[in-house]
Amino acid sequence: MRPSEAIKGLIAVNTGILSHEGSIYPRKGSSLPVFAYVIIHEKHIVLFDAGLSPLLAANPQKYLGRILDSTFPFRTKREWTLAEQLPGIDRTMVDTIILSHRHLDHAGGVVDFNATVYIGAEEMKTHITLLGSLKGIKTQDLPKGTKLRHPNFSKIRLPWDVASSFDLFDDESIILVKTPGHTEGSLACFLNTSPPILLAGDAFYTGPSSSRGDLLSILYYFKKHGHIFMAHDYPDVNLPWVQVIDPAGLQIIQKPKDFDPLVSE
Repeated sequence: MRPSEAIKGLIAVNTGILSHEGSIYPRKGSSLPVFAYVIIHEKHIVLFDAGLSPLLAANPQKYLGRILDSTFPFRTKREWTLAEQLPGIDRTMVDTIILSHRHLDHAGGVVDFNATVYIGAEEMKTHITLLGSLKGIKTQDLPKGTKLRHPNFSKIRLPWDVASSFDLFDDESIILVKTPGHTEGSLACFLNTSPPILLAGDAFYTGPSSSRGDLLSILYYFKKHGHIFMAHDYPDVNLPWVQVIDPAGLQIIQKPKDFDPLVSE
């Protein structure tokens, strides 16, 4: 598969803070960012995940309840939400959203956008709310023009072995990969750039599953040939066309000179 020229830029936006007092993260009491990604396609503005919700920012007690200060505190502010941090991009320009899964820290921000939303069909089979497994965002919180779509997976010839994939725009630029494990319907997003990029969501924060072979195959390939960006780890700052925005306003980890997200480098 030859690299596509359709992808013109990638922006990582930190929409808040996720912290834990237990042992899930390497250091007790550590905090991690909650990233969403903006993909600049020559014909589309695409989001991979939408980050923490403005509804959560406005009323964390309502949406998190007892979880707020115990197991998994999320912290966000209105100005940290994805819609408030799109550099040079109006939110009305966003036409496509890919949700890796429907947990609140990945799907909450969709309430700010009127777009076509792709989500794994398996994510809709449980009885938790549509966009978050906690008290979550409900369908009535979505803009009326939101269109929910499920990828029609098939076998696509990729540089590594994976069972199920979906060519988003039929141009081999953005390919969704089925990576169940963290949740039953989890998706990762392959950007056919040079070097290739995998937006993994929480695909690797998971235990053994029927898809483990796929995940290990993907991990092996991208460690040798490309870059993997996770939702809760800082992206590789050595990739010069990825702009990373810190919501606290203290630091822009990397900002290429004269960066214009709508113009190819």
